[in-house]
Amino acid sequence: MNKSLQNPSAPHEDRVEKAIGLALCLIGLFLAFWTAFFPVRFCNDPWWHLKTGKYLIEYMGEHGFAFPPTDVFSLTGSQTPWVNHEWLSDMLLYAMYLVGGLPFCVFVKALTVAATGFVIILMLRADGCRWGWCGVGAMFAILVAQTTLYLRPPILTYFFIVLFVYLLQHFFLRYPIRITAALVGLEVLWINLHGGGVLGVILCGFFLAERFWNWFAQEAGIGGEEDHAVGKAWLCFILVGLASLANPWAYEVYLLPGKVLGDQWLVSRLGELESPNLRMAVALRLLLAGFLLIPFLRGPRIGLFRGITLLMFGYQAMSYLRQVPLLGLVGVPVLVERLDESSQWLADNLRQGKQDLVRTLGTFLRKADAAIVMLVLGYYAGWNPPWVAGMWVRNLEDLPILLETGYRRDSFPEGAVNFLLYHKIPGPMMNNDNFAGYLIWRLSPEIMQVFTDSRFDLFGSKYAKEERAVIEARDEPEGFYDEDIWITVVKPKWDFWKSLAATGRDPDITAWVQSGKKYWQWILEDKYRINFILVYCKEDPIDVYLQSGDHGWKPIYNRRDEGYEIYLADRPENQALLERIQKKHEVGP
Repeated sequence: MNKSLQNPSAPHEDRVEKAIGLALCLIGLFLAFWTAFFPVRFCNDPWWHLKTGKYLIEYMGEHGFAFPPTDVFSLTGSQTPWVNHEWLSDMLLYAMYLVGGLPFCVFVKALTVAATGFVIILMLRADGCRWGWCGVGAMFAILVAQTTLYLRPPILTYFFIVLFVYLLQHFFLRYPIRITAALVGLEVLWINLHGGGVLGVILCGFFLAERFWNWFAQEAGIGGEEDHAVGKAWLCFILVGLASLANPWAYEVYLLPGKVLGDQWLVSRLGELESPNLRMAVALRLLLAGFLLIPFLRGPRIGLFRGITLLMFGYQAMSYLRQVPLLGLVGVPVLVERLDESSQWLADNLRQGKQDLVRTLGTFLRKADAAIVMLVLGYYAGWNPPWVAGMWVRNLEDLPILLETGYRRDSFPEGAVNFLLYHKIPGPMMNNDNFAGYLIWRLSPEIMQVFTDSRFDLFGSKYAKEERAVIEARDEPEGFYDEDIWITVVKPKWDFWKSLAATGRDPDITAWVQSGKKYWQWILEDKYRINFILVYCKEDPIDVYLQSGDHGWKPIYNRRDEGYEIYLADRPENQALLERIQKKHEVGP
């Protein structure tokens, strides 16, 4: 009989076991909170999420419940329709910022992560796990996700995924109408907080597949479990699917992932879309090793719903680093409940042994097994993992920074932006998208727009290709557009570009060839009339190139200890500004 139908009684635990287990649950929840309790560092996204929330609140104050039709933050995307699948979470984030600044936002984010761990504890307890192992599951699942716990809306998707699995697996068959209503309401909230809400529909579809298979197996006489909930599961799937359209852009939210995952140029260049490096992803490595043990562990049949959910998220996690947390959230409970049951079986058999030492070992194992596993996992994956800095140690070191400002100043071009504002240097600007979010927060759109930024689900790769061409100081483009299809060209000759320009298939190629300039210069000087460039020192090839001689751009900010460089176009209209800056600061190569 399906375990979710049984409403199983709690596992047997004496007072000592229960006390230890509840203590481990509290520790697991605290460690889940602590894993996410760190300042904004290195991640660019929190800044543009904050600015989006600010802009939307002000925009709706003037226009009512309406949204800007096109992007307002970037120069290149000013004509791009702005489908903002995170609009509600952005507004809530900025509201929290107004209440307590970045430290309060980070605190709420960490609470959300701890709440995700709490639902995992409830799920494992409903599966019959002892309290101590429930705490292990909460800590372990969050440790698998530790490299993506930034201050951004996907954190909410992590919570909703676990909640949907818990409600479907343990309550739907007993209360189908109530749970359907709850899931519909949760889906409406989820899809407006983050586009990951489409996963709610997928999970309901997987649950329907299990119900249908059970029914089919019974009808075909090939075994399976009796299941009379197929119709109710169909209704739930349809209603949750309709609820996912209850957002300002309806079905368009479903199209956004294709702009990123369907773009091979982006997939090959974005770190979050790379396959995970198992040497660095210690907790993921431990989880995968645990999966290899499952055939040898005691436990119930996984079931079709959890099986295909594991397969989907497992495939995604092995393909894209950003999907690793999803595998941890659905995979850790499956592993932990089997480790718990196997440990109980071993301990109970040892306690029936003939020798006192063996019985004592069984009693000790029964009471301390979860604590030992939590200690080993916590040390190896959170405190002192090999090859990388421990997350918990870094969070402890950064705690004063978190409590003071909420972000690491040395991770963002704060000094460079202060310089731009002090000297009132006009745009347009060219910038590296790695820190564009911070530039949006400080500058866009009130003072000037950024060139482009990292919202690739909005723009695709079109403008990123132009940005990289400048950052990499490319004399020629990597390819061209033919009816909106990017065609990569490997080592083309100049005659190829001339012949292509003559066809007019890509107007940009035609304009660039006719200019007679290097490609990066044409983008800066002709297509966008860029006035200054803000890039990383030494890391960006354009910085090295411009330092090598007079190429029409003057360095005006080169405090290389901060890691950023600003170049101003050497044009007649900038001469007075250049002279003023040179009088006030010592600049030069």
